[in-house]
Amino acid sequence: MPNFSTPLVNASVVRVVDGDTLIVNINGDQERLRLIGMNTPELNKPDGPVECYATEATERTQELIDAAGGHVQLERDVSETDQYGRLLRYVWLLNPYGRQMLNEELVKGGFARATTYRPDVRYQSILNRDQSDAQSHRLGLWGSCN
Repeated sequence: MPNFSTPLVNASVVRVVDGDTLIVNINGDQERLRLIGMNTPELNKPDGPVECYATEATERTQELIDAAGGHVQLERDVSETDQYGRLLRYVWLLNPYGRQMLNEELVKGGFARATTYRPDVRYQSILNRDQSDAQSHRLGLWGSCN
């Protein structure tokens, strides 16, 4: 388990927007949140079609959130928000399997690509490793979208 350098914030997930974007409730305030360190195919692209594996990524995000009962813990890296005003966070799921990082689970299963967004790189080496494993096993989008 990681040694958290910033305090974790408890939140509940109100809605999964797509594979890498959530609406969360933090102390009664709803916030749009973007998972950092990874990127899922676009589900709601205003100028184009749904990208390959976007529906599966969104469904997997929902499944993982549901397995945690919608309760999550949020970890900030360096940045507070992105250029669109979304909170940037690592999302930790607490469930019967122990603590899991949602960001990592999505990359590990091939539902997301590891993507570096400097300066937020605390777990990037882990996410990059997970992507290499998913690619070599042709998991998820690595087996379906080539």
